[in-house]
Amino acid sequence: MNDQLEKKTLKGSGGHVVANITPQEIKNGGVAGVDIFLGAVGRIEEKRILQYFCKKCNKEFDGTPKIKYEKLNEEVAKGHTLSEQGAYICKQCESIIAQYKTFAEQDEKSHDYVPYQATYEQEGFVAIRKLLGMDVYDNKAVLVGTIKDIGLIDKKSKIVVLISTTENTEKEIPWDVITSIGDVVLINTKEQMLNASSNDECKKCGFYNSNDSKFCEQCGTSLE
Repeated sequence: MNDQLEKKTLKGSGGHVVANITPQEIKNGGVAGVDIFLGAVGRIEEKRILQYFCKKCNKEFDGTPKIKYEKLNEEVAKGHTLSEQGAYICKQCESIIAQYKTFAEQDEKSHDYVPYQATYEQEGFVAIRKLLGMDVYDNKAVLVGTIKDIGLIDKKSKIVVLISTTENTEKEIPWDVITSIGDVVLINTKEQMLNASSNDECKKCGFYNSNDSKFCEQCGTSLE
């Protein structure tokens, strides 16, 4: 097992940690190419964490930050549950290094919750049900919201993602704002998401429309 571990730096919104992680954890956290997101990896055994950096302290510390977590059984979609959420916290200033959530899927026969696994294996294939409740991060590892729902605008076959933002608002964004999907969803910047949901936004119903739309695709109101 130890032969398979690799020393990696994992990014968080408030710093980073350096830890020995497994190939599966590298795969889970590698939603941004060369970067590995701590929030996408989840809880790592403390003995595998070598050091961490806190942005607020602007200092690197040996050993592990505090890891606070709670076990949950909160259903976020039919057959899917938020099983655990937690945070990596600086021992010196108590600021958050990174936050994470772990989701599971209910086994229909046993009714036990097991980690989600796709039933169809194909490179590039993403099951919509996997994304519900998933956290959305920007390229600086800052949490910007959670996916609440995903729908299809049948007139133009356009996929729209409904985000519950950290500002307690809801934003509809086009699918192409998303740059990568792993155990979290990555967008380029938070501003990109907010701008995408405000450009061509219908003043009557608030729906986000395609750039070339002259009328709202949801309610038909003129956008000019």
